[in-house]
Amino acid sequence: MTDSFPDWLELIADSLKPAKVVGVDPLREWSLSQVFRLTLDDEGRTLIAKRGIPTKGPTELEIYQECLIPLAIDAPTVFASYASDSEYILLMEDLRGTDLEQQPSKSTFLDAARKLADIRASADRIGKIRDSDLQRHLLTKNQLLLDFDYVTEHAGSEHREMVHALGEHINSFSRHLDRLYQELPLTLNHNDYHAKNLLNVSGRIVPVDWANARISPHLGDLYCLINEGKDQYISRETLIGAYRSGLKDQGLQEEVTDWHLGMGGLCWNVHCLQWILEFGLDAIPISKTWVPDFLTEICVIISRLGRP
Repeated sequence: MTDSFPDWLELIADSLKPAKVVGVDPLREWSLSQVFRLTLDDEGRTLIAKRGIPTKGPTELEIYQECLIPLAIDAPTVFASYASDSEYILLMEDLRGTDLEQQPSKSTFLDAARKLADIRASADRIGKIRDSDLQRHLLTKNQLLLDFDYVTEHAGSEHREMVHALGEHINSFSRHLDRLYQELPLTLNHNDYHAKNLLNVSGRIVPVDWANARISPHLGDLYCLINEGKDQYISRETLIGAYRSGLKDQGLQEEVTDWHLGMGGLCWNVHCLQWILEFGLDAIPISKTWVPDFLTEICVIISRLGRP
């Protein structure tokens, strides 16, 4: 616990009254995002304070207000907020759960797959998002093509061979995207559905850190969960089975083929790598070491997909 309080806590101090902050534990401190656990003077109650710096696209506060709340998504409750052109702050409940990275197990990963099915079912409620908001949160085919172009232009000369290989697939990627947006419904993507962002709260899986969420048809969240499941020796088929079971509980069916998962992985990797190259290299210096793996995965997936 630190003795010094961030200056920006003053911006939400009135929201805490009559309680006062008596302790601050830093949970994450990046240049574009800081997260703290606040301890209050009323019987040691704790809250989570998250500060973000807007980059491009909607902020996490806007994602909460315009997507998560209208879609009734299970996420930490936001009690108060502050926003300006240069920053935003969320004051949220502290669920005190344990993330699946700290305590992974087969049962919790299967629960996470079923939770993802619940989120995926929000496709039936997309109409609850206002049209103007939907357009702001929509990850379009055109945006993904722009992301792809950005990656090939800014990945760096040290990766020229992979970049050259990717450049030959832009037309193929475009046609695959046509099929994706024609066949699958728009729904909410968390876009960082990894174990570190999945809290086990007394047996209930709650996704946190929604800053990257977008509206899109791709299955990138399931792709990410399957990849992390490999480290726990949980088969792809097992996780897909749990996901399908969750959809069935919602009265839904969805085709999950190699192509659907490949496109989910491709869209997620391209969109994420674009953000890293534009913002992450400065905000998260270690992210430079992630670039080769992202490029390799993109090349592998797009080669495997072949011609549409």
